[in-house]
Amino acid sequence: MSGSLFYSVPTIEAGTEDSDGRDDDSMPMHESYMPDYDSDDDGSDSSSQSPPMSLFLDRHPQSEAPPMTPASIYLDVPPPVSAKSTTTGTLGEQLLAPTPIPSGPTGWTSISYKRNFKDPVFAALYILALAVYFILGIVLLFTTSSSILDEHIYNIFSVIKSSAGMLTFVVLISAALGTLWLVTLRSFARPVVWVTVLSVPCFALIIFIWSLVSSFQGPRQPDGGRDPQDTGLTFLSMLPLSVGSLFLSVIYFRRKYIGRTTAIIELACEILKDNPDMFFVSVGLMLVHVVFTAIWLVFFSRVFLIGHIENTVGKGSWVLEGNFYPIAAYLIFMYMWTSAVLSNVQRVTLANVVSKWYFHRHEPFAYHSSKITEPALINATTTSFGSICLGGLFIAIVQFSSFALRNTAKKLKGHSFPLFALLATFCALVQGLVENFNNYTLIYVGITGESLFAAARSASKIFHRNLLWGLISDFLTKLILFIYSTLFSLLTGFAAYIFATHHLHSPYGYVIGILSSIIPYYITGFFTHIMAITVDATFLCYAIDLDTNTCHSNKAHSAFGSSF
Repeated sequence: MSGSLFYSVPTIEAGTEDSDGRDDDSMPMHESYMPDYDSDDDGSDSSSQSPPMSLFLDRHPQSEAPPMTPASIYLDVPPPVSAKSTTTGTLGEQLLAPTPIPSGPTGWTSISYKRNFKDPVFAALYILALAVYFILGIVLLFTTSSSILDEHIYNIFSVIKSSAGMLTFVVLISAALGTLWLVTLRSFARPVVWVTVLSVPCFALIIFIWSLVSSFQGPRQPDGGRDPQDTGLTFLSMLPLSVGSLFLSVIYFRRKYIGRTTAIIELACEILKDNPDMFFVSVGLMLVHVVFTAIWLVFFSRVFLIGHIENTVGKGSWVLEGNFYPIAAYLIFMYMWTSAVLSNVQRVTLANVVSKWYFHRHEPFAYHSSKITEPALINATTTSFGSICLGGLFIAIVQFSSFALRNTAKKLKGHSFPLFALLATFCALVQGLVENFNNYTLIYVGITGESLFAAARSASKIFHRNLLWGLISDFLTKLILFIYSTLFSLLTGFAAYIFATHHLHSPYGYVIGILSSIIPYYITGFFTHIMAITVDATFLCYAIDLDTNTCHSNKAHSAFGSSF
């Protein structure tokens, strides 16, 4: 058995008959069709050494088998079917079935964008839920008033209102830093990777020391004791220290793979340079997310006005009504679902563009960056929107369940606490697995245009052969890409927490801290996702090459094939 560590290709004796019941791990060895598509890989200029026209127009299959090609299979270009052959099974089954490798890429010069609508029921369900969300928010705006609280009681609405300027600043600085990071990474990939590796532990240590010192400088209570929120800040200050220590240990044990990780990131940067519209699409989606977040903050802050004043001895207190909790839960769930939908639109669009670049970039008159990004975005928001909403629904359900269990565990005392804490931990692990597999499934949706479940079945076979190792080797790449988003969100969260507790003297400073952590993480995550999605989509295209025994990018095969 021979092959890379990502993928093993067994050698099957001539005359062995294939059947539909073959083991997914076995693939017959075909004669490799590996044209030198990567003229850039050896340092030459692709513009001066484009492949000859005869490669695309004059080559014919050498056998009677239908000329099934990776591009025609994965990019919606139906291959010419021989009168003597019939095709059965789904697209995913045809994709993974052993097919003769053609001698020439017949028919690759046409790129089709015509796709059928998939999972339309879930697109309609999301639109209906979003309409209910906006109707509910508008009703809250016109039926609640903060005037009575402004004069008597300082509650969560008041602290959010007082921190509106700071939250706006956090949103803007997150967007600016995310843009700067991506532009810098595109131009200086290798230095940025090494600066990240060396500076993250120092950055985490600074956040730890600053938050720890600030926790002992807060105002004292009348009895001279510490504010409980400052005590909580003391324990939370260990979080950035733990993140930095974990990052440092991972870097130490996988230090010999940093060079290969850099090669993967450089390949992703090359794809971004060839397709600059990917950046503009992501910025546009990020702006949509910022606007939606601003609207959501307005609606969510009004939820805390659903209540009444209850006079007690010496002072009044604000008591929330019983319908506060379902309304707040619905708004939180819709924020998670919409965030997942916008992220999935970005994922499907960029995966479509990357696959066109991977399979079609050297075709004459067929590939042009400005001509493929817009149709890819249209496909993501129309024909594949139902699959996107369904994938986002799965993520939102898991995220909301984990969120609800964590908050329930914090409020419970006694014998029930360990049970809910264990359930919250288990749900967090399930969330990570679901998000990982959902991400690759949606990338497959972007490449093929299949429904979510059909894409999951097809992608699971590729996952079984290749992607399991890819996830393990890809951990360092994802860690380097996401570590700054995590640390920046921790920094803004601690800063907002200290501001609300020490300067606003609010008992609800933790609310501002949570919001100031979540919002920057989502915003900077949009820029980080550009690189992460590009890496994932390129890896899946590389896995397709392995399944079809072809090579469309020497750099991809070199970077991913040597990741172990």
